[in-house]
Amino acid sequence: MKKYIVYPIIFILLFCSCANKKEYIKEFPYLPQYENLKITDFEEAKDKNGLNHSNFSVKNVQFENFLSDYEKILRDHNWKTIDDKKPFSIQVQKDDHFAIIVITSQQKDKDIKGIIYAK
Repeated sequence: MKKYIVYPIIFILLFCSCANKKEYIKEFPYLPQYENLKITDFEEAKDKNGLNHSNFSVKNVQFENFLSDYEKILRDHNWKTIDDKKPFSIQVQKDDHFAIIVITSQQKDKDIKGIIYAK
């Protein structure tokens, strides 16, 4: 009889722990991950008031939709947009964190490149 109670409890706990797992960008652990976003050339801020920055690329994404789609992900993680210049850039803030995401080029085959400045 105990196993009929214990097994569902274990299943529920495992499900809840997996369901709440949020993926974040390794180099920017406070920024949520966007599918297919790859960070390159990460450089840490030189002082405590500076911004970390990195180039990034995203494959198979529409230039016009990328920042709108990523902004939705950021809002789901409680980020607020403080400057909106879509489709070219957005600035967002959450608590003590701040990020500027800029699209620098659109490549062929729906690939884009950009820069993230954040702290």
